Amino acid sequence: MKGHTALFAWAKKIANKEGKERIHFIMEATGVYYEGIATFLHDASSMISVLNPKYVKSFAESFGVRTKTDSKDALVLVEYGSAMHPDLWTPPPPEYRILLSHHMAIDSLKQRRTAILNRIEALEISRTAPGPILEEKRRLLVEVGESIKRLEQQIKSHIRRHPGLKKEVELLMTISGIAWITSVLLVAVMEGGRRFKSAREAAAYLGLSVRENLSGTSLKGRSRLSKRGPGDIRKALYFPTITAVRYNPDVKALYNRLVQRGKVKMVAIGAAMRKLVHIAFGVLKHKRAYMALAT
Repeated sequence: MKGHTALFAWAKKIANKEGKERIHFIMEATGVYYEGIATFLHDASSMISVLNPKYVKSFAESFGVRTKTDSKDALVLVEYGSAMHPDLWTPPPPEYRILLSHHMAIDSLKQRRTAILNRIEALEISRTAPGPILEEKRRLLVEVGESIKRLEQQIKSHIRRHPGLKKEVELLMTISGIAWITSVLLVAVMEGGRRFKSAREAAAYLGLSVRENLSGTSLKGRSRLSKRGPGDIRKALYFPTITAVRYNPDVKALYNRLVQRGKVKMVAIGAAMRKLVHIAFGVLKHKRAYMALAT
């Protein structure tokens, strides 16, 4: 917090010299690391804009800036803010922020659990590891599993304390393909349907909007996902999408239609993921249980 206070005091001093009453801070979204300073500055009545790093990179390259240093990055952000007038950022409501942070912690632990399992399997196959090493790995595996269970219980307790969250999670679970943990993720990311103005905007944030290549030869006319946005969330949606392709009538119909038209399966899966996000947004926005349109 001392660093946050020092930054604000420094910026305030410059603003006073320039005769500015409010300060507009421009920063890049860096995982969850920006949230602390962004929330602090917002609470100090500053204007905040949080940018997708890929947009900033494209903007910099359009001016021929390819070298990355702190000073050049800062100048690029200033120019971006001046030229593009980005939307102002507001912190998510605490109940959604807590939900998302717990989900991210669980996801990180699950990745660690997979790594430990793979290591145990490799050691067992090699038959060269001393017994104590294998036992230590197995102990770590149990510890990680217990940590995941504790965090899941904390999420359930948090949801019970917020009836609105409970209703939103239950509504999303009416969608074939979306289980409890995925429902928690989407409720947190979409802030119960309040964060985005439309399903298209939600899909674009997650990097699920379609980009068509209109130049070149072999790639001309091929469409692909933009993949601009949080890759960890797209990764978390992969297996729910595979389940939806099998059991959700609307997602299944779209997937089959694209495959029959000759689309590559991964392209069809990307479209299915986007469809699943659109359905989830609609359910949250209108606060109605899912009803399949396809039969």
